[in-house]
Parts: sequence; C-alpha cells; structure tokens
Amino acid sequence: MALKTTRWRPDTCECVIDFTWDSDQPEASRTHTFSGFERQCVLHVGHVDWSSVQEENQRKNVAVGLAATHRGTPGNSDGVAWGFTADRTLQIAVQGMSAGQKGSLQSDADRDVGGGRVEVL
Repeated sequence: MALKTTRWRPDTCECVIDFTWDSDQPEASRTHTFSGFERQCVLHVGHVDWSSVQEENQRKNVAVGLAATHRGTPGNSDGVAWGFTADRTLQIAVQGMSAGQKGSLQSDADRDVGGGRVEVL
C-alpha cells in the first residue's frame, strides 16, 4: 500500500483540502479519502467535513457548463462570470446572452442544482 496525498484548492473559496489515496489501486477503483483541511477559509471555518466546499464547487461547475452550452459554446466558459453572495447563492452572468437564453439557463440551473441556488443575472 502506497498512500499518497493530494492537496485540492477549489476555485470557489480559499480552503485547502487534503485527500489520501492508495497509488497501488487501479485508477478506476481508487478512492480519495478526505484527510483534513490544510486551511479553512472564513466561509467554511468550523466545518468538520468538506461537503459544503464540494457542493459549491460542483454547483459552480454545472452552472458554468450550462451557461456555455446555452450560449452555444459548450466547453468554452470564456465570457462567463460567476461569484457567490453572502448566503452562498451562486450568481452567474454570461456575455451576449438574450433574455430568453437567460430564462432557459435559469430553468435548467434550477432543475440541475436546485431552485434558489443559482441566480442568472
């Protein structure tokens, strides 16, 4: 067993999170296990696990992907701006998007990550 550590720095906050994994295991069946916070940002201080950090990062990734697709440039997030409000609602703005496209994006974001968790500007 050769335990390795991976350090993750999400782009949604300033946390730094460590995971351990066994490099002897095949990649397809490898498990990454949360081993702790190297640093907790002010938004996540006191959290004992990384689930809220993971959820925010995944929600951002889904919303940015949807925005690029709705804009007609799947896989290209250029021109997609995002940020979180104080209550951790994700706000997303997309250059050159019509009101109809924004409405469709909002509906899809509500469907895919839950109503009220993403606000399309």
